[in-house]
Amino acid sequence: MLYATLEEMTHRVGEDFLYTIADRNNDDRVDMTTVEHALSDASGLMDSYLSTRYPLPVIHFPDLLKRLCVDIAVYS
Repeated sequence: MLYATLEEMTHRVGEDFLYTIADRNNDDRVDMTTVEHALSDASGLMDSYLSTRYPLPVIHFPDLLKRLCVDIAVYS
C-alpha cells in the first residue's frame, strides 16, 4: 500500500521540481515508472519501521505519513 500518490507528491514538491527529478529521458514528461517506484520504495521503508509497532496495513493514517512518504521518495 502506498502512503502517497503522484498527485500528492506533485502538490507537495511542485510540478517543476518533479520534472527535474523524474524526467529521466528529457522529453518534458514525468516518468511515471520512476515516481511509482520511488513511492513504493518509500512506503516499503516506512512499513518496515511501522510494522515493529503497528499491525499492517495501516488503513487510516495521518497526513504526516503522506508527507514523510513524499519526502523519502524525493530524496531516495
